[in-house]
Amino acid sequence: MTKSESTARQLLLIREFFHDAERIARQETDYAAVRCVLLFDLSLELTLNALVLDAPSRAPEDDRSRKGRNFDQLWQLATTSFKEKTGERRLPNRDAAEALRELRNPAQHNGTVPHIGEVRRLTPRIQELLEAIFSKFYGTSFERFSLVGLLRHEPTRRFMHEVHELRQSAQPWAAFVACCGLYDLVILTIRGTGPRRSGRAGEVRQRVNEALHSHTGGLTSRPDDLVLKVIKEALEPLIDETDGLRNEVITSDLGIRVADTRRFASARDAHIKFLWSLDGRWQWSPQVRSAGPSRDDIDFAYDHVTRLLYFAEDAFPAQMSALSPPRFPPSNEGGTPAGWA
Repeated sequence: MTKSESTARQLLLIREFFHDAERIARQETDYAAVRCVLLFDLSLELTLNALVLDAPSRAPEDDRSRKGRNFDQLWQLATTSFKEKTGERRLPNRDAAEALRELRNPAQHNGTVPHIGEVRRLTPRIQELLEAIFSKFYGTSFERFSLVGLLRHEPTRRFMHEVHELRQSAQPWAAFVACCGLYDLVILTIRGTGPRRSGRAGEVRQRVNEALHSHTGGLTSRPDDLVLKVIKEALEPLIDETDGLRNEVITSDLGIRVADTRRFASARDAHIKFLWSLDGRWQWSPQVRSAGPSRDDIDFAYDHVTRLLYFAEDAFPAQMSALSPPRFPPSNEGGTPAGWA
């Protein structure tokens, strides 16, 4: 892994820790208060350490000097690095960083529950600090930074940039559908089955259809057609569960948490009824009672699929280099679904 790739992964981890903490901070429990203050502080500490490691004139140091460093020393070293590269005399919002550390220390060492209101009050100022470091030291955006820029396959990278633009458009739900379509295609490519009818269980469902047709000569108007239909409907939940487990095995082997894969699948199944490819064009239908994906659903789907692409390129370089993203944008003959923003 090159220096630029290592730095990009570190910055992505910082951003994910910070946004995880933001989501947890919305909860009104003691457990959430402890978790979010630890994650906020971890994102800050990782950022300061990154500044020290990436200092323009950094001198080698041993592990003991790093482990014995206190917060004040870390801040001073990070400030020196920041000044050397940007010309600015100091890092912003040190008072907020120190206040966060004062909340974090008793939480980490004694399990003391911090006041969630105080954590929320500090959050915008900690974000300001991180944004200043990302933009002025690393020349990138804290909010828009992602692994997309590290994707090696140009068509896939271009597709994900277009998806990002959709997230900012008047129809952000289209970005969610596009992520679901590309996710299916990547999973089918890894399985080696190619782009055919998917859904969550398209591959298995197609085999069931073929088996039923081979034994009956195809569905006709015979009385036992109803029996065959009932059998197929009874198998649907088992097929869906089996297919979902296969996807979890694939993504878990790539280093993606099972909980994240299940969250993505749950959001997808809540809003999309079916999704399939015909000559590379994705056809889909919204779930009847869906009000459309939320902003959290859309943003999570984008980050989840980006991680899948990045890790899949490392694990399956030949298959991923031959991947052709679906025609863009994904189609829905009825336009914007009723009730979707």
